Amino acid sequence: MSDFKADDGKQAVRCLEHLLYPICETNLHTTAALLAQESQQSVSMFGNSSGYWTFPVIQRFLLARGMKCTSASKHGQWLLDSLHFIQSHPGLVGLIDTDTLDSFVLKSGEWTSTSGVGLDTVINAVIVHRMWSPLLPFYTKNCAFHITIDDDEMNRYECQPSSCWRVEPVSYKGRAAAVKAQLQLFKKSPIMMSNNHEIVICSPSKHGWSTETVLNYECMSIEDATRSVSETLADRLVEHIETHNKGWSVMAHALFSALQQLGGHLRAGEMTEFTDGEKELLATYEQGLKKT
Repeated sequence: MSDFKADDGKQAVRCLEHLLYPICETNLHTTAALLAQESQQSVSMFGNSSGYWTFPVIQRFLLARGMKCTSASKHGQWLLDSLHFIQSHPGLVGLIDTDTLDSFVLKSGEWTSTSGVGLDTVINAVIVHRMWSPLLPFYTKNCAFHITIDDDEMNRYECQPSSCWRVEPVSYKGRAAAVKAQLQLFKKSPIMMSNNHEIVICSPSKHGWSTETVLNYECMSIEDATRSVSETLADRLVEHIETHNKGWSVMAHALFSALQQLGGHLRAGEMTEFTDGEKELLATYEQGLKKT
Protein backbone atom coordinates (compact mmCIF):
# COMPACT_ATOMS: atom_id res chain seq x y z
CA MET A 1 0.00 0.00 0.00
CA SER A 2 1.24 3.47 -0.83
CA ASP A 3 2.21 5.66 2.15
CA PHE A 4 -0.51 8.35 2.35
CA LYS A 5 1.79 10.71 4.28
CA ALA A 6 4.60 10.60 1.73
CA ASP A 7 2.42 10.27 -1.35
CA ASP A 8 1.16 13.46 -3.02
CA GLY A 9 -1.95 11.66 -4.25
CA LYS A 10 -0.63 11.25 -7.80
CA GLN A 11 1.75 8.30 -7.39
CA ALA A 12 -0.77 5.70 -8.63
CA VAL A 13 -1.45 7.84 -11.71
CA ARG A 14 2.29 8.22 -12.40
CA CYS A 15 2.76 4.49 -11.91
CA LEU A 16 0.11 3.57 -14.48
CA GLU A 17 1.03 6.26 -17.00
CA HIS A 18 4.67 5.15 -16.87
CA LEU A 19 3.54 1.59 -17.65
CA LEU A 20 0.78 2.37 -20.14
CA TYR A 21 -0.46 5.74 -21.37
CA PRO A 22 -2.13 8.92 -20.00
CA ILE A 23 -5.18 7.96 -17.92
CA CYS A 24 -8.15 9.77 -16.43
CA GLU A 25 -8.32 9.80 -12.62
CA THR A 26 -12.07 9.21 -12.90
CA ASN A 27 -11.20 5.64 -13.91
CA LEU A 28 -9.42 5.12 -10.59
CA HIS A 29 -12.41 6.49 -8.67
CA THR A 30 -14.59 4.01 -10.55
CA THR A 31 -12.16 1.14 -9.90
CA ALA A 32 -12.01 1.94 -6.15
CA ALA A 33 -15.82 1.99 -5.98
CA LEU A 34 -15.94 -1.38 -7.79
CA LEU A 35 -13.43 -2.88 -5.35
CA ALA A 36 -15.46 -1.59 -2.40
CA GLN A 37 -18.57 -3.21 -3.84
CA GLU A 38 -16.84 -6.54 -4.55
CA SER A 39 -15.17 -6.75 -1.13
CA GLN A 40 -18.05 -5.16 0.80
CA GLN A 41 -15.63 -2.70 2.41
CA SER A 42 -15.57 1.07 2.61
CA VAL A 43 -14.15 2.82 -0.45
CA SER A 44 -11.81 4.66 1.92
CA MET A 45 -9.87 1.38 2.22
CA PHE A 46 -8.66 1.89 -1.35
CA GLY A 47 -8.18 5.67 -1.51
CA ASN A 48 -9.94 8.96 -0.95
CA SER A 49 -11.38 11.82 -2.97
CA SER A 50 -7.94 13.46 -3.27
CA GLY A 51 -6.25 10.39 -4.70
CA TYR A 52 -3.84 8.35 -2.57
CA TRP A 53 -4.82 5.16 -4.36
CA THR A 54 -3.64 1.81 -2.97
CA PHE A 55 -2.03 -1.00 -4.93
CA PRO A 56 -5.29 -3.06 -5.13
CA VAL A 57 -6.80 -0.20 -7.16
CA ILE A 58 -3.90 -0.35 -9.64
CA GLN A 59 -4.13 -4.15 -9.79
CA ARG A 60 -7.89 -4.08 -10.47
CA PHE A 61 -7.46 -1.31 -13.06
CA LEU A 62 -4.91 -3.42 -14.95
CA LEU A 63 -6.98 -6.61 -14.66
CA ALA A 64 -9.93 -4.87 -16.33
CA ARG A 65 -7.61 -4.17 -19.26
CA GLY A 66 -6.35 -7.73 -19.67
CA MET A 67 -3.18 -7.40 -17.59
CA LYS A 68 -2.27 -9.53 -14.58
CA CYS A 69 -0.05 -8.63 -11.63
CA THR A 70 1.95 -11.74 -10.71
CA SER A 71 3.87 -11.63 -7.42
CA ALA A 72 7.58 -11.49 -8.29
CA SER A 73 9.36 -10.79 -5.00
CA LYS A 74 8.35 -10.86 -1.35
CA HIS A 75 10.51 -9.54 1.49
CA GLY A 76 13.40 -9.39 -0.97
CA GLN A 77 13.03 -13.04 -2.05
CA TRP A 78 12.59 -13.51 -5.82
CA LEU A 79 9.70 -15.93 -6.54
CA LEU A 80 9.72 -16.42 -10.33
CA ASP A 81 12.07 -17.50 -13.10
CA SER A 82 15.05 -15.19 -13.54
CA LEU A 83 14.18 -11.64 -14.57
CA HIS A 84 16.58 -12.00 -17.51
CA PHE A 85 14.50 -14.94 -18.77
CA ILE A 86 11.17 -13.17 -18.19
CA GLN A 87 12.38 -10.12 -20.13
CA SER A 88 11.94 -12.11 -23.35
CA HIS A 89 8.21 -12.57 -22.59
CA PRO A 90 6.32 -10.82 -25.45
CA GLY A 91 3.50 -9.96 -23.05
CA LEU A 92 5.72 -8.22 -20.49
CA VAL A 93 4.46 -4.75 -19.53
CA GLY A 94 6.65 -3.87 -16.57
CA LEU A 95 7.18 -4.18 -12.85
CA ILE A 96 5.58 -2.41 -9.86
CA ASP A 97 7.02 -1.86 -6.40
CA THR A 98 3.95 -2.57 -4.25
CA ASP A 99 5.35 -0.61 -1.30
CA THR A 100 6.04 2.68 -3.11
CA LEU A 101 3.86 2.21 -6.26
CA ASP A 102 6.96 2.99 -8.31
CA SER A 103 6.74 1.35 -11.75
CA PHE A 104 9.58 0.08 -13.94
CA VAL A 105 9.63 -0.48 -17.71
CA LEU A 106 12.31 -2.04 -19.90
CA LYS A 107 13.72 0.29 -22.55
CA SER A 108 16.76 -0.56 -24.69
CA GLY A 109 17.76 -3.28 -22.25
CA GLU A 110 17.59 -0.99 -19.19
CA TRP A 111 14.93 -0.78 -16.48
CA THR A 112 13.68 2.78 -15.91
CA SER A 113 11.40 3.90 -13.08
CA THR A 114 9.05 6.79 -12.40
CA SER A 115 11.26 8.12 -9.60
CA GLY A 116 14.70 7.25 -10.94
CA VAL A 117 15.49 4.62 -8.31
CA GLY A 118 17.18 1.38 -9.29
CA LEU A 119 15.50 -1.98 -9.53
CA ASP A 120 17.79 -3.31 -6.79
CA THR A 121 15.92 -1.22 -4.19
CA VAL A 122 12.66 -3.13 -4.67
CA ILE A 123 11.68 -5.45 -1.79
CA ASN A 124 8.11 -6.41 -2.73
CA ALA A 125 7.11 -6.36 -6.39
CA VAL A 126 4.79 -7.74 -9.05
CA ILE A 127 5.38 -8.38 -12.75
CA VAL A 128 2.68 -6.89 -14.99
CA HIS A 129 1.95 -8.93 -18.13
CA ARG A 130 -0.76 -9.19 -20.76
CA MET A 131 -2.72 -12.32 -19.92
CA TRP A 132 -3.82 -12.93 -23.50
CA SER A 133 -0.33 -12.82 -24.97
CA PRO A 134 0.29 -16.63 -24.95
CA LEU A 135 -2.97 -17.13 -26.85
CA LEU A 136 -2.38 -14.42 -29.46
CA PRO A 137 -0.97 -16.82 -32.15
CA PHE A 138 -4.21 -18.84 -32.01
CA TYR A 139 -6.38 -15.72 -32.21
CA THR A 140 -4.34 -14.49 -35.17
CA LYS A 141 -4.72 -17.81 -37.01
CA ASN A 142 -8.42 -17.89 -36.08
CA CYS A 143 -8.11 -21.47 -34.86
CA ALA A 144 -9.48 -23.36 -31.88
CA PHE A 145 -7.40 -24.24 -28.83
CA HIS A 146 -7.93 -26.50 -25.84
CA ILE A 147 -6.68 -26.03 -22.30
CA THR A 148 -5.92 -28.74 -19.73
CA ILE A 149 -4.90 -28.14 -16.12
CA ASP A 150 -2.45 -30.24 -14.09
CA ASP A 151 -4.72 -30.64 -11.05
CA ASP A 152 -7.91 -31.11 -13.11
CA GLU A 153 -7.04 -34.16 -15.19
CA MET A 154 -10.54 -35.18 -16.27
CA ASN A 155 -11.60 -31.80 -17.69
CA ARG A 156 -10.59 -30.00 -20.84
CA TYR A 157 -11.52 -26.39 -21.60
CA GLU A 158 -12.32 -25.91 -25.27
CA CYS A 159 -12.30 -22.54 -27.07
CA GLN A 160 -13.78 -22.29 -30.57
CA PRO A 161 -13.61 -19.30 -32.98
CA SER A 162 -17.33 -19.72 -33.77
CA SER A 163 -18.17 -18.74 -30.17
CA CYS A 164 -15.48 -16.02 -29.94
CA TRP A 165 -13.36 -18.49 -27.95
CA ARG A 166 -15.83 -18.68 -25.09
CA VAL A 167 -14.51 -21.27 -22.62
CA GLU A 168 -16.54 -24.49 -22.67
CA PRO A 169 -15.57 -27.10 -20.03
CA VAL A 170 -15.76 -30.71 -21.25
CA SER A 171 -15.54 -33.55 -18.72
CA TYR A 172 -13.88 -36.83 -19.68
CA LYS A 173 -14.88 -38.55 -16.45
CA GLY A 174 -16.25 -42.00 -17.21
CA ARG A 175 -15.16 -41.74 -20.85
CA ALA A 176 -12.00 -43.83 -20.58
CA ALA A 177 -13.00 -46.04 -23.52
CA ALA A 178 -13.47 -43.03 -25.82
CA VAL A 179 -10.12 -41.58 -24.76
CA LYS A 180 -8.38 -44.90 -25.40
CA ALA A 181 -9.98 -45.17 -28.84
CA GLN A 182 -8.84 -41.67 -29.72
CA LEU A 183 -5.30 -42.44 -28.56
CA GLN A 184 -5.25 -45.53 -30.73
CA LEU A 185 -6.04 -43.46 -33.83
CA PHE A 186 -2.90 -41.38 -33.45
CA LYS A 187 -0.49 -43.62 -31.59
CA LYS A 188 0.85 -46.79 -33.21
CA SER A 189 3.59 -47.55 -30.68
CA PRO A 190 3.64 -48.32 -26.94
CA ILE A 191 3.35 -45.49 -24.39
CA MET A 192 4.25 -45.32 -20.71
CA MET A 193 1.56 -44.15 -18.30
CA SER A 194 1.41 -43.81 -14.52
CA ASN A 195 -1.12 -43.16 -11.77
CA ASN A 196 -1.05 -43.17 -7.97
CA HIS A 197 -0.50 -46.94 -7.86
CA GLU A 198 1.74 -48.07 -10.68
CA ILE A 199 3.67 -47.39 -13.89
CA VAL A 200 2.48 -49.32 -16.93
CA ILE A 201 3.45 -49.82 -20.57
CA CYS A 202 0.38 -49.54 -22.85
CA SER A 203 0.54 -51.19 -26.27
CA PRO A 204 -2.10 -50.78 -29.03
CA SER A 205 -3.72 -53.87 -30.51
CA LYS A 206 -6.73 -54.82 -32.62
CA HIS A 207 -8.82 -55.28 -29.49
CA GLY A 208 -7.79 -52.08 -27.70
CA TRP A 209 -4.90 -51.38 -25.37
CA SER A 210 -3.00 -54.02 -23.45
CA THR A 211 -1.10 -52.99 -20.34
CA GLU A 212 1.93 -54.41 -18.58
CA THR A 213 2.93 -53.21 -15.11
CA VAL A 214 6.51 -51.93 -14.91
CA LEU A 215 6.58 -51.07 -11.22
CA ASN A 216 3.96 -51.10 -8.48
CA TYR A 217 4.06 -48.33 -5.88
CA GLU A 218 2.91 -50.67 -3.11
CA CYS A 219 6.40 -52.07 -2.75
CA MET A 220 8.22 -48.71 -2.76
CA SER A 221 7.55 -44.98 -2.67
CA ILE A 222 6.52 -43.14 -5.85
CA GLU A 223 9.80 -41.18 -5.89
CA ASP A 224 11.91 -44.34 -5.53
CA ALA A 225 9.90 -46.14 -8.19
CA THR A 226 10.08 -43.36 -10.76
CA ARG A 227 13.78 -42.85 -10.04
CA SER A 228 14.43 -46.54 -10.72
CA VAL A 229 12.48 -46.37 -13.98
CA SER A 230 14.30 -43.17 -15.02
CA GLU A 231 17.73 -44.70 -14.39
CA THR A 232 16.82 -47.84 -16.37
CA LEU A 233 15.48 -45.76 -19.26
CA ALA A 234 18.56 -43.53 -19.30
CA ASP A 235 20.91 -46.54 -19.38
CA ARG A 236 18.89 -48.23 -22.14
CA LEU A 237 18.73 -45.01 -24.19
CA VAL A 238 22.49 -44.42 -24.02
CA GLU A 239 23.09 -48.07 -24.92
CA HIS A 240 20.73 -47.76 -27.91
CA ILE A 241 22.35 -44.54 -29.15
CA GLU A 242 25.88 -45.92 -28.89
CA THR A 243 24.83 -49.13 -30.67
CA HIS A 244 23.19 -47.30 -33.61
CA ASN A 245 25.56 -44.31 -33.53
CA LYS A 246 22.72 -41.76 -33.68
CA GLY A 247 20.12 -40.20 -31.41
CA TRP A 248 22.08 -37.87 -29.10
CA SER A 249 20.13 -34.86 -30.43
CA VAL A 250 16.82 -36.54 -29.51
CA MET A 251 18.08 -37.24 -25.99
CA ALA A 252 19.39 -33.67 -25.60
CA HIS A 253 16.03 -32.14 -26.57
CA ALA A 254 14.12 -34.55 -24.32
CA LEU A 255 16.33 -33.76 -21.31
CA PHE A 256 16.07 -30.03 -21.92
CA SER A 257 12.25 -30.29 -22.05
CA ALA A 258 12.24 -32.24 -18.79
CA LEU A 259 14.49 -29.64 -17.14
CA GLN A 260 12.17 -26.81 -18.18
CA GLN A 261 9.06 -28.73 -17.10
CA LEU A 262 10.55 -29.04 -13.60
CA GLY A 263 11.39 -25.32 -13.45
CA GLY A 264 15.11 -25.66 -14.12
CA HIS A 265 17.14 -23.43 -16.41
CA LEU A 266 20.24 -23.77 -18.54
CA ARG A 267 22.50 -20.94 -19.69
CA ALA A 268 24.47 -21.17 -22.90
CA GLY A 269 27.70 -20.62 -20.97
CA GLU A 270 27.14 -23.85 -19.09
CA MET A 271 27.29 -25.89 -22.28
CA THR A 272 31.07 -25.99 -22.42
CA GLU A 273 33.89 -28.26 -21.34
CA PHE A 274 36.21 -25.35 -20.50
CA THR A 275 37.47 -25.05 -16.93
CA ASP A 276 36.78 -21.87 -14.92
CA GLY A 277 40.34 -20.73 -15.58
CA GLU A 278 39.99 -21.28 -19.31
CA LYS A 279 36.67 -19.36 -19.30
CA GLU A 280 38.34 -16.36 -17.59
CA LEU A 281 41.22 -16.47 -20.07
CA LEU A 282 38.77 -16.56 -22.99
CA ALA A 283 36.76 -13.65 -21.55
CA THR A 284 39.96 -11.57 -21.17
CA TYR A 285 40.92 -12.37 -24.76
CA GLU A 286 37.46 -11.31 -26.04
CA GLN A 287 37.66 -8.03 -24.10
CA GLY A 288 41.01 -7.35 -25.76
CA LEU A 289 39.47 -7.91 -29.19
CA LYS A 290 36.68 -5.40 -28.45
CA LYS A 291 39.21 -2.67 -27.52
CA THR A 292 41.23 -3.08 -30.73
